[in-house]
This record gives sequence, structure tokens and C-alpha cells, in this order.
Amino acid sequence: MHKDSISSCSPPGALLGESPLWVDWLNSVLWVDIFGKALHAYCLSNSSIRTLAFNEEIYWLQPTHKNQFVAAFESGIWLLDCQFNKVTQLLAPLKQANMRYNDAKVDAKGRLWFGTMDNHEARPDGNLYLYFEGRLELVDQGYLVTNGPAFSTDGSRLYHNDTGNKKVYCFDVSLNGALTNKQVFIDFNQYAGFPDGMTVDENDHIWIAHWSGGGISQFSPEGQQIQFIELPVKCPTSLTFAGEELDRLFVTSAAIKDSSVMAGSLFEVQINTKGFKPNLVNY
Repeated sequence: MHKDSISSCSPPGALLGESPLWVDWLNSVLWVDIFGKALHAYCLSNSSIRTLAFNEEIYWLQPTHKNQFVAAFESGIWLLDCQFNKVTQLLAPLKQANMRYNDAKVDAKGRLWFGTMDNHEARPDGNLYLYFEGRLELVDQGYLVTNGPAFSTDGSRLYHNDTGNKKVYCFDVSLNGALTNKQVFIDFNQYAGFPDGMTVDENDHIWIAHWSGGGISQFSPEGQQIQFIELPVKCPTSLTFAGEELDRLFVTSAAIKDSSVMAGSLFEVQINTKGFKPNLVNY
């Protein structure tokens, strides 16, 4: 891909830019800086950036049906209003020492899926949870670093990463959200870096950011690499489709382990496919 097809949309420096989210009613891509304790919004109308600072780490946010958000902080999982103010605490802080939230996604039924991980990336104590209608369910465990998740276009498969162990898993998803038939979908030992955040396009292809691998990849529904797109940073973290036609791909990155000039920027990558609007939390 030609370098002109990749553009920087924000100043560099996000320590751990993560969890990009397209919000159509704001015409903006939102993303968090976990260690920087900030939420950023890039407006597609005028390329402006709005930043909100918090007094604690923020890990992700997902939209609801009422132009509100569900967001994970050190202090637990909260319902936020449209101005990103905390309204209601939905889940208490994690009790286990040195554990934190990491990455979330909503399925077509409005169910919220999210992971936890050891903040020191030393113990395989990370879990995958399902939160729906006020109920929290542990659905998988034993992860060093949880990342993803993402869903096939028909919702029958869930993809989820154990970044630290270089494995992308897939599960079958039943109508009631039960996971079965866990398999290694991609063994990332054959690729540069580690599998980080991901999304799915209209052709059921899976797009994955290569943490410490300097780019992003597109994979077929069978797990075969279709293309690798090199980025001007070492540690891309996640990606999302955005825009009115959902044909614009945005990628977050981190400066925490990257000394390159553009580390921690938000990038737009020109591609020839479309994605989907984020599903809304049923709250």
C-alpha cells in the first residue's frame, strides 16, 4: 500500500491508545488512552479533536440505544450520559489485585462482551465475560492478555485473542450467548508481533492490529492472511470502520513501547471494503 493511503488524524503521544469506536450521532471516532487517563474524539466533519481527562484509567466505552455509553474504568463499569458524565455504576471494581479491564464489544442482540487481564501481563488470570440485562457471566478464562472480541457477520462466531500467547480463538455462539467449540483460529507465531484489537468487514474478513508488529492484517473467514498493511508505528492496537458509508478504517496506536515519531497517533487507512456500525448495548 502506498504511504499516501495512510494518514495521521491526531497528534502522537497517546501512551496506550485503544478501543476505537465509531459514533454516528457525533460523526466522530472515539478512542481512549488507557494510561493517559483520557478519552479522545476525532470529528470527521472538521477533523477537530476533543479530549476529556479523567482522574482514573478508562479502558473502553460502548454505545447504548439512548445516545449514552457503557464504559469501563478503574472504579468499575459505569453508564455515562451523552456528555460522558458518570450516571450509574453497573459493576463494581475488580477485586483481584493488579487486574484490569481490557477490550469490549457488543453483539447484535445487545449483549456486552469484555475481557480482564493481569496488568503486569505475568499471570494467565484473564477472563472473558458476558454482561446482559444486569447479569454478569464468566464465559471463558485462562488468558494472559484478552483482546478483541469480534463477531462474524451472522453472529454465529465469536473471535477473541490471547495476545500474550499469540493465539486468536473462535467460538460458536448459541442464540442465548453460550460459547462452544473453542478452537485456535489463527496461530500468530507465524506473523510479526502479537494479535491485538480486531474488527470484521462486510465480507466476513477479520482485521487485526499487530501489537509490536508494525501494521494490520486482513484475514479470510478461514483464517488465511489476505494482506498486511504496514504502518509508520511499531504498536498499533485496534481498529474500527467509520463514516457515513462505513468505508473508512481508523487505527489506534501506543507510544508506551514505541519511540517512533508518530507513535500514539490515530491513523486512517484507505481500503476498498466496508464494515458495520457498532451494535448498541441493550440497556
